[in-house]
Amino acid sequence: MAKRIGFGNYQYEVVEHWPKVEIRGAVADVCVDARGRVYAGVRNPREDGSVSTILGGVGHVLILDRDGHEVGSWGNLDVHFVNPAPVYLGVNHV
Repeated sequence: MAKRIGFGNYQYEVVEHWPKVEIRGAVADVCVDARGRVYAGVRNPREDGSVSTILGGVGHVLILDRDGHEVGSWGNLDVHFVNPAPVYLGVNHV
């Protein structure tokens, strides 16, 4: 049986070696579209190596396929969003 984390209705299965790319920063939120692509709102690391917070932080959105390979992104470590969370898709975007 796979390792599970969380409690109650909010339990998640740990998938070893997923994603297949290094995520620089901290994932603040995720959503999944109808094709199984994962959109991860990532808070970029600061110059001192610490992780950005919701207050004054910056980040980007990383797009992964269901196998954990990067298929795109919005922003990067140079061009970014202010606080990339929450991440969600509207009904016309699935």
